[in-house]
Amino acid sequence: MRINPKRWRSADIVGPTDRQTLKLMAARELSRRQQALLAAVAEPLPERCWYVLTVFDGCDNLVDIALDDVKIEHWMPSKGKRPVRRRSRFNGRRDEIDIPAFPGYMFVHVFSCAEGWQGLKSIEGVRGVIGGYERPAPVKSEVITRLQVRLESDPQAIATLTNAIQIGDKVDVVDGPFASFPGVVESVDKKRARAKVEVLIFGRIVSADLELAQIEKSA
Repeated sequence: MRINPKRWRSADIVGPTDRQTLKLMAARELSRRQQALLAAVAEPLPERCWYVLTVFDGCDNLVDIALDDVKIEHWMPSKGKRPVRRRSRFNGRRDEIDIPAFPGYMFVHVFSCAEGWQGLKSIEGVRGVIGGYERPAPVKSEVITRLQVRLESDPQAIATLTNAIQIGDKVDVVDGPFASFPGVVESVDKKRARAKVEVLIFGRIVSADLELAQIEKSA
């Protein structure tokens, strides 16, 4: 017996609209799952550390916006801003976008767990993490703070460094011509984010005016 196509019920036919609906539902489910995975790393737990995400070429600002949207603490070092082009994917989201200081890299402050890394990996533009997802390499908070002072003169970072360094503290110089030499803090200039340090060089004491980002407390 031949089947008359006209007698088919519309419910038996999966048309373009139905396929689009199914794709939209699947995308929503993926989004919910992604959000649940990302929530695992976004919690403000004391075990959180800074890690270095790697991103695909030209995707720095895309990932920056995505991390903002899911409320994950992060920092993309920048060296200025440029206006958003009219037909750019960022049009309507931001008037200006940052020019990355380290294209292809940005820092995230998260709790390291397999579920969280799976969520981060699912963000469009994310390539991976330095050290790999199984054993990601953490970055000390002090290093992040010094970079923020050096690259962006971040007021909060300057305040953190200023409060951490006190007169009389024993420090090590970590950058500049006096790098690797020990010293003692003579004075701290909070406005300039600098310190005078008596640096011991080959048995002689030399007074040096250094940026706070160039020194750290001795262990």
